[in-house]
Formats: sequence, structure tokens, C-alpha cells
Amino acid sequence: MTTGERIKKRRLQLGLTVPETADQLGVSVATMYRYEKGEIEKLPSTLLEPLARLLHTTPAWLMGWEDGDDCPPAGYLPLIRDVLTGGSLLDQRNIEEYIAPPPFQQADFALRCRGSDMANVRIFDGDIVFVRCQDVRNGEIAAVLLDGVPMLRTVYRVPDRLTLRAENPLIPDLALSGADQGRVRIVGRAVCFVSAVQHEADRAAGDWRRFVGRPAAARGGGVRPMDEAQARLAWQHEQHRLRGDKGSEKE
Repeated sequence: MTTGERIKKRRLQLGLTVPETADQLGVSVATMYRYEKGEIEKLPSTLLEPLARLLHTTPAWLMGWEDGDDCPPAGYLPLIRDVLTGGSLLDQRNIEEYIAPPPFQQADFALRCRGSDMANVRIFDGDIVFVRCQDVRNGEIAAVLLDGVPMLRTVYRVPDRLTLRAENPLIPDLALSGADQGRVRIVGRAVCFVSAVQHEADRAAGDWRRFVGRPAAARGGGVRPMDEAQARLAWQHEQHRLRGDKGSEKE
């Protein structure tokens, strides 16, 4: 499968049109069609990572650097490892797993909090923090890369100085000025988090999103992949069946 075929396959899985995709990436519709048709074989590095985020996949999968044609489940987000290996943030080597997105929030990826750096805002060790790649204002919590290592910090900017603050009085602020500011890359704004306990419970039980894309009977005959509404119904049916099985076991 070529890169263009992968782009088109993933775009169709997510229900995106070519004009919508082109608008999100800031390119023309004609250029987007050329990428999908393979007329432009090499994606520029400035476009590859935004496109991977938009399609909820990885640059490695889009470029065919990974084995197999199967893409991560539609709508799921990459959970970035503790320490990046360099290069693209969404390099497959940096991804621990794919997880369901948070309800009622838009996010591009997730980080796992380590240590007690953010304890005063009730984000604890092992919690999953969802991040959206957008500008961060003073006083907001951000995912930052400090010398290539991801962490969560509250960001404060003043002329010629950037301060990264851990929400823990035992950890000193890090104030950077001049060339030292180049050590930091502010990736995006933290939009919400899920406790480690709840995340593990959800992963063990699964949820309705894992049914999206599975084959289902279509009206008028034939088989089509389930949309979100059908996936929710399938999940509910499974939950009723499982509860029924457990009731039979008790009897």
C-alpha cells in the first residue's frame, strides 16, 4: 500500500472529506488529491506530523515504515512513552499504546504523568493526561519537551524569560532566558486527565469504541462497517449479554 493509499484509507475511515483535510492542513484541495493519488510521492516533514495527528495515526504508518497495513483503531489517540527517542513526536517508537479519547474534549495525544510534579492540581503518578496541540497561555498546564524529555508544567512567559512551574512546592521553578529557551518545546495544552486506576479499569473492560469499523448487516442487504451509533448499541448488547451470563453462573 502506497503512502497516498494509506492517507485516503485513513481519511475515509474517519469520515473526512478531501476539502476538510486540506483546510485543516493549510494546503489546497488539488494538492491533497495529488498526495492521495501518489503524484507527489514525498510528504514534507512540516506536513507529515500534522497529517498524522489529524488522521489519528503515526508518521511511520503513513510512510509505510511499519509492517502491515492495519492502522490503529479509528479515533484512538497515541499514548506517548516516558522518554522520547528523538525525531517526530508521533514516531512509532515513542508510542506506548493507543487509547480511547476523552469524552467531550478534543485532544491529539496523551502523556502518562510520572512522579509528584503536578500533585497540587490533583494529577498524580500514572495518571493519563490528554493534550491538544494548540497555543498555551500564561498559567495553563502544558506538555513540554525539556531537552527531549516530555513533562507537564505550568507555563509563564514574560519578555526574554520562560518559566516552567511544577505544581509542587518541593520542586523549584525552572526559569530559562536567552539561548536556553531553545531547550524547551511547548507541544500543546493539557485539556483533561484520567486517573491511572480508571484508565486500567476502562482498558480491562473495553468500551463501545472498539466496535467502530466492525462489520454489521446493512439495510437492504450487504455488510458495512459499524458507525458510532451502531457501535454503542453493539456494546450495550454485549454488556447485557455479559450480565446475563454472570446471572446464570450465580444460579
